[in-house]
Amino acid sequence: AGLHRATAVMGAAPSGGRVMVWRAEAAASTPIRGGAADVSSFLDSLADSDFIVRADDSVVSCEPAARQGGGGGGEGEAGRYVAAIAPLRLPGLTVRPTAFIRVDRLSDGGLRYTTERVDNAFEGSFRGLAERVTPTITAATTLRAEERRLW
Repeated sequence: AGLHRATAVMGAAPSGGRVMVWRAEAAASTPIRGGAADVSSFLDSLADSDFIVRADDSVVSCEPAARQGGGGGGEGEAGRYVAAIAPLRLPGLTVRPTAFIRVDRLSDGGLRYTTERVDNAFEGSFRGLAERVTPTITAATTLRAEERRLW
């Protein structure tokens, strides 16, 4: 069973261009073996590692994000990662995305994986054009175990 919603809104940008906002939401579940507590425990253990980030096939490399506010000495901030995403190669343009991801434990035993920001580096003859239309991207995935189902 699943829930699917999508909305697109267009409006004028202050610079005279156009702005498009796209929101999509989907929910799905699958039966699980064992109790929901077992799966909740497993999800909780994932929050202590970068496994959930690395499980995405498009992630080339992943490192802990630098601490905010200075003075981290290169140490990472718990639950925050910087992931290099596989480049998109088009004729005249290569896009190299870097995603800034946060992994949070939820009070109900679930796990949330949030892509807070994506920075794109552009190469090629269409670089200038692509730099003017860079989107702002935020996405979140939440995993929960309830009543013998993984949501």
